[in-house]
Amino acid sequence: GGQAETLAARILELDGERLRFTHPLLGSAVAARQTPSQRRSLHARLAKVVPTAEERARHLALATAEPSGEVASILDEAAGSAHDRGAPATAAELAQQALRLTPLANVEDTRRRLLVAADRHHAAGDSARAVALLTRAREEAAPGVERAAVLVQLAAVERGPREKEALYLQALAEAKGDDSLEATIHLELAGLMRWGEGVEHGAAHAALAVRAASRTDDPALKCDALARHADWQFRAGRGLQRAEMDEARALERSLPGGLLMDGPTGDYCHQLVWSGELEPARRLLLELRELFTRRN
Repeated sequence: GGQAETLAARILELDGERLRFTHPLLGSAVAARQTPSQRRSLHARLAKVVPTAEERARHLALATAEPSGEVASILDEAAGSAHDRGAPATAAELAQQALRLTPLANVEDTRRRLLVAADRHHAAGDSARAVALLTRAREEAAPGVERAAVLVQLAAVERGPREKEALYLQALAEAKGDDSLEATIHLELAGLMRWGEGVEHGAAHAALAVRAASRTDDPALKCDALARHADWQFRAGRGLQRAEMDEARALERSLPGGLLMDGPTGDYCHQLVWSGELEPARRLLLELRELFTRRN
């Protein structure tokens, strides 16, 4: 009876099998008259009828006042799903709710979800929210590798090159013993030298990245470090680093995805062009074009 009356009065309308308010202000007015417990009860009911897992997770979050490991896990998974399908704002909201509902006793989950939420907010364009979360994470992190990882993520969010460099240097001081993290930091510092102290410093950081990456079993990191070092050597006027680029390109071909759109082979093509070796560059570029045409 009540549903028929509200339909007749044009307060609600049918949208397929679902009901919705004819104007958002009507929904706001109804929501404003509800107590928090009534709103949570409504969201709990909606969680049972909405068609997608992401909508279900969102309503479960709004229905849940106290931390719940089970609900937080559902939200964590839904945030990952939203991220994978390219919905950054939804992923950020769900990741934030997953963090809110994680019990404090679940220290590892809290730490991981804090960093994930920061990353999702940054991807959604909300750098201020990401910085606030990462600042909290830095304060809570244990000295050493754990804090270094937070500083690296904070540096990635920071916009100013000088501020980025300061954070990466702090991270480097904390990252001793983690070869992968050290290599990553040196690569980031090398890149910043374009706006900083120049090619020689860039080449030096890239060389340290190669050294640290060589102590890992990560072929993608080794590939990146070798290619970046060869590129900095080329920028410094030392010519083509053929052996190093051959090694980087061999690693590139061994990766699960094969040749990369912006990987060593593409870099080598540019270096060949700038070196006046146009025919080898042309052959490589034609190979890349054929490969990426087939792939797409």
